[in-house]
Order: sequence, then structure tokens, then C-alpha cells
Amino acid sequence: MDEIYAWMNSWSNKKIKKDKNFKELITYEGVSLWWFADRWLRENDMYLTKLVSVQQIINYLNDPKNEINNKTGDEINRELSEKFLKDININKIKLTAIYHLINLKQYFRYYYLKIFKRNSLIEEKLGGKKILIISESGCYRTKIDPITKKESKIDEYFEPIIKELKRRDYTLKVIDVDFTPKINLNDLREKNAPSWGFYEQYLNKTISLKVNCERKKLEELWKKLKVNKEFINSFDYEIKNKKINIYPYLKDSFSAIFKYRFPEAVKRIETIKRMIEIETPDLVLLQGEADSFGRCAVTAAKLRGIPVVAILHGLLSPYNCAYMHSKDDISSEGSIKYTYCPIPDKTAVYGPCDTKTLTEIHAYPEDSVIVTGQPRYDSLARAKEIYNKEKTFEKLNLDKNKRLIVWATNSYIFNESSKKDIYAVFDSIKKISDDFQLIIKKHPGYYMDDSVYNKIYQEKFGIHPLITKEADTSELLYASDLVIIEDSTVGIEAIILGKPVIRINFSGHQEVMPYVSSGAALGCYKEEDLIIDIKKALYDKETKEKLKNAREKFSYEYAYLPDGKATERVCNLIEEMIKESKK
Repeated sequence: MDEIYAWMNSWSNKKIKKDKNFKELITYEGVSLWWFADRWLRENDMYLTKLVSVQQIINYLNDPKNEINNKTGDEINRELSEKFLKDININKIKLTAIYHLINLKQYFRYYYLKIFKRNSLIEEKLGGKKILIISESGCYRTKIDPITKKESKIDEYFEPIIKELKRRDYTLKVIDVDFTPKINLNDLREKNAPSWGFYEQYLNKTISLKVNCERKKLEELWKKLKVNKEFINSFDYEIKNKKINIYPYLKDSFSAIFKYRFPEAVKRIETIKRMIEIETPDLVLLQGEADSFGRCAVTAAKLRGIPVVAILHGLLSPYNCAYMHSKDDISSEGSIKYTYCPIPDKTAVYGPCDTKTLTEIHAYPEDSVIVTGQPRYDSLARAKEIYNKEKTFEKLNLDKNKRLIVWATNSYIFNESSKKDIYAVFDSIKKISDDFQLIIKKHPGYYMDDSVYNKIYQEKFGIHPLITKEADTSELLYASDLVIIEDSTVGIEAIILGKPVIRINFSGHQEVMPYVSSGAALGCYKEEDLIIDIKKALYDKETKEKLKNAREKFSYEYAYLPDGKATERVCNLIEEMIKESKK
């Protein structure tokens, strides 16, 4: 448990008013609203607009460069005010504007669907069981089926499970939840079928009235709390024999959470409750269970007595604050009342290491975590049957006489960190361009425009990498000779396929996944060392052997059995959960 989480956990359990802690003061239907804001108070990236976060303040106070030892409390407070309160009013205006834009988008979708989506909300059960699947719009992408080679738009994350559940005669209702910044009318039109539903369709006036009523209660509570001495004094932070009260710097963040985050959580809970009442599912299946919407879905389902299964979305790190909990945070019996955080009844994870992380570090009950493997990786077990390196080179117009390096990047902002990465990769490729070619595989959901890369390679390096967002990642990895990653699950896929991996980290960020510490990948921390590491990974016999041996262990620990049966295991888990709930 890191220091920032430890302080927040301790603070949220302090008695503030009428012998209640903050978790107990802000409840809705017996569930603490704290769990829909704790992560944003820590990091405060609410609606992409930063106010002041606990993380920023504590990191600043603990930074040796700031020489806290040699300063008085007044001097420290002056510095904190200058650093954190300078642009606070501008950020509050930005936050309000973005919040209203998000609401406008939601209203647009609501009325568009009301007018044009004429199919019934309800898809009748076909005699079997019914499952409600919460699908994120960002995962609805154009994909080429690796076996049939046919192109179609699918939910990339849930598609293998959807196919298998349909084969087992389950009735499915897939609910589109849109967190993207755009309104995609094509997607709305394509999903105009009974098997698809949309979050906004389940909103109604009754829910709006409930939310407005709850908003007023929250506003009244905040008015009292923000001047309450016990509440203010609870923000004392002790460091190096000094007591610094950090409330003045977090006041506006709390105000925003009471104004926006808490009412939004109430709206989501009520909307999903209505969704469940209308659709009458036997089980709710979701990803992103630890973010605010996911917790709302878990809460709504549990309030309605419906079992919930979550499939771990991506990288799980011991340092992932979305999953950080103490033993007192989670009920061993599955309760979500008052101080307990809403977690799914079962969480399907990639491999044994995820189980260890969730149960031993993040306090999940042991029987709530099931190792299944990742359904998206099932096709990798048949990669030799599905993919052909020569055909991939031909299709992408690659040089068959050169080896291929794939750089899987998840950078979406051009800043100093991404600039270092681009310059280092391009410089290394330029030096070995007689023998190597580069493909830049951008993250399908978060990415920089091609023009950023084009300008740099044209002006500085004279190399011409292929840049793609849509290409089949597995196909590219299969055709590659070496893979470069930042922090990405692409590293797991590459390791499963037996490819040498280099994890670049020129900005000193904490390693999310132990690619390097496990020995399954080389770690590159200086730009000038990248070309050396490329040559070591490909030509040095000792390095190649070490990587190979470590890959085998890593693959099992983080992706489980390479048998192509993860989808089957997930669907078996779903069946068991439904049977158990009917007893």
C-alpha cells in the first residue's frame, strides 16, 4: 500500500461528524458514494480537467528538492498556494464547461435514440438464460476475422464470449456505454437491433427527479462540511515533525466531486437499476469494474440481487490505485453497504499473478478471483494456422529482405516523454535501416495523429515507417522480429508468440507490468542504448536464451494456459454463477 493511498484510507476512516467517517456521511441506498470518487481525489483527472489532487500535494511535500525541513509551516503553505491555487479558477470554469458538454452529448444520444431506434428496449428470452453485457463504445471497432478473413465491426473485447454464449443458446443484451469524446452516428445506426441497447435509453423523468433531489441533499451536506472544524482539521498531514493542513488546496476538488461526481454516480446507479428491471437478466457481465461506471453497474446489480462477473480489462499492477484496498474495504460476504467497496461477485483474470495481486495486495476475497486466461488471446494458440508472415509482408507492402520491428505505442499526447520515445526509436531505426523496417502500431482508443510522426521522420530522420491504428495487432506481432513497447498488454501478446520485447522507459515511470524485472523483456532507460538493446535481443545468444526462458514462465503467470480455451472457461464460470444464484 503506497503512502498516498495509506493517507487517503486513513483520512476516509476518521470520525468527522456525529461519530461518522466520510464514507458513512455520504451514502445512497446504504452504499457509500466515496467509492465513486476516491480515485479522482487521488489523481483528480475529472473529465480530463485537473484540479488539485492528493497525489500532487503529497508528492510535492515529499520531494527532497523542496527542502521542507528548512521551512516553517507558513512558508510551506505559501509555496503550496502559489503552486496549486494559481490557476484554480480557470480550471473550475473548464470543468464546468466540459461537464455541460458531456451532458449535452448524453441528451443528444437520448433524443436521437428515442426518435430513430424503433426496436423495443426488451429482447425476450428465447427459453434460455439472459445476460446483460456492459460494452464500451471505444471497444467497438472494425476487425478482420483471423480465420474467415471477413471484415466486420464488433466489440473487440467481448466478441469471443458473445459468440460462445450465443452458441450455448443464451439471450444477450449488449449495452453501449459511450465515454468517447465524439458522437458516432454510424455506430448508433449499426447497433439498431434488439440485441443492442444504449445506456441513455433507460433514463427517464423519475430518475432525473431522484438525481436532482439527491443533488440538493449533497449540496446542503457540502455547505455544512466545508466549514466544519472537524472536517477541516481531518486534513492535517504530518511530515518531518510538521503538521500541514492540506484542506485549502483540496477544497475545490471536493466541491467539484459533490457537484458533479456524486450526482453522476446516483444517476448511473438508478439508470442501471431500471435497465435491470426492464431487461430482467440472470447475470451482468462487464469490464472496467474498478472505474466509476463499473462500480455503479456492480452496485445496481447487487441492489437488485443479480450476480456480476467482471473480466479484467488490462494490465493489473500492485500500484494500480483503482484496485487498492485494505481488508476493511471489502466484505468477504459480498456486501456493498456503507464502508464496503462494490466489487463483482467473480473477477476473471489473465493469470495466477493477477490472483496473487488482487487477493494478497488488494484484499479481494480469494473465492472472488478466478483464473481463466484472456479470451482475446485464444486465437494466439492457433497463430501458426491463422497467420502467414509472407502474406502479411505482401499485404502491407513491406520489404521481404528486411527484418520487421513493431513499436506498439500508447502515447496520445505529444509531450517531452513521447518526444523522447519517438526520437530514440527513429534514430535507432535510421542507423540500421539497411536491414530493418518499422511499423508503428498506435493504440486503437488513444493515439497521436499520424502528422506528429510524419513531421519528425521527414524533417529529422528520413525514414518511412508504416503507421497504423486499425491493423490486426496479433498479425503484426506474428510477422515481427522484435517488439518495442511502453506499458501495454501488447507485451503479453508478443511474449505469448515468442517474440523478443524491449520495454522503453526514458522518463523513469514506474513499471506497471514486470516485463523487465521478470526477465521476459529488456528494459531500455537511455535513448542512446536502444540500438544496443535491439542488437542484443536479436543477435546475442546469451540474451536470447535468457529472454526465451523468462518468456515461458511469464506467459503462464500472466496469461495462463496457451490452450485457446479462455473463452470456454469464462463461459463456464458464467453458467456456474447463474446456476448458483438460482439455488
